[in-house]
Order: sequence, then C-alpha cells, then structure tokens
Amino acid sequence: MRLLGKNRKSLINENFFAKTTAGLDRQQKRIAGYLGRKTQHWNRNAKITALIVFCLIFGGIYLLLLICGIVH
Repeated sequence: MRLLGKNRKSLINENFFAKTTAGLDRQQKRIAGYLGRKTQHWNRNAKITALIVFCLIFGGIYLLLLICGIVH
C-alpha cells in the first residue's frame, strides 16, 4: 500500500495519454498545413463564402436530425 507515491500503473497510463495527445496534435497540425496549402490561393471572400456554405449544410443536417428525433 503506497500512501504518498504513484504506482506504476498510473505512470503507464499517464505516459500512454501523453503519447496519444502528442500524436493527435502532430496529426492535427499536418492536416491543418495541408488544408492551408490547398486554400492559400483563395481570397478572403472565397474563404468566408466557403465557411458560410459549410455552416449552412451541416447546420441544416443537424436541424433535420433534431426535428426527426423530436417527431419520432
């Protein structure tokens, strides 16, 4: 029984979560870089229009799912 020290299993879990978080962060940065390169030639109005279209599409889908969930 350890009252003041960390047990080995806790250290293994912390190490696992640290590696997982670092991996996810690295992958997120890689995807963000890719998307940045794909849209670097777009002007500000094109980016705003794409954002509005994205929000309308997925907001509409969310609203449809919400209404279907309430009706049924």
